[in-house]
Amino acid sequence: VECITGKDSDVIFVLDESSSIDNRDFKKQLKFVQDVIKMFDIGPKKTQIGVVTFSDLPTVEFYLNTYKKKKDVLKAVGRVVYSGGNTYTNLALE
Repeated sequence: VECITGKDSDVIFVLDESSSIDNRDFKKQLKFVQDVIKMFDIGPKKTQIGVVTFSDLPTVEFYLNTYKKKKDVLKAVGRVVYSGGNTYTNLALE
């Protein structure tokens, strides 16, 4: 935890929401992301978090500057919805 607290950074999580995983495993991804976010100091001049999901197409769930408080980022991650589809990791990375 020491290595990431107090460090300014931009972190974007890229999450698989394709049919390669089921909704239960997707929820595990979201829980993992929330657990990692809890280790950061969140804020405009601290760490900013963004989330992108992908299946058939990548979708920006929220941008780095969308939320300024940790509680708001955690809630936003909890609202990300699983939709299934094909697995086009290449499109997500582009």
